[in-house]
Amino acid sequence: MNRRNSRYNEKAINVDLIKVEIVEIDITPDRGVQLEKELVAKYKLIEDGGTLTNIIRGGRGGSLGSGSNNPNAKPVIQLNIYGEFIKEWGSVIEAAKALQIDSSAIAKCCRHAPKYKRAGGYVWEYKENYGD
Repeated sequence: MNRRNSRYNEKAINVDLIKVEIVEIDITPDRGVQLEKELVAKYKLIEDGGTLTNIIRGGRGGSLGSGSNNPNAKPVIQLNIYGEFIKEWGSVIEAAKALQIDSSAIAKCCRHAPKYKRAGGYVWEYKENYGD
């Protein structure tokens, strides 16, 4: 079977030289991150003189980062049921972890999804929409 990712093909000098080796199967996400770090340390990224490339940023930690460390994270505003400001959080994930609230419920509130007026007893807004 010859399946190649076209986004990798654009970066490869000669796609016929690409070799794939399955090193582990059926692993946990944590093991996946650990294994990626080990392989990047061993084979190094192109910008570090190695042979590896990534489709997106990441690879040096397994993801784009979590919470407000993720460059795609949106700050959120926590309000009480009367719409009064409580706190600004760096991201949905950051608020969810700190308050032990389901992150998807907070995000649905921020997007004004039907049936999601509150999460964890609070009203939520993306900072970019707060005050509109």
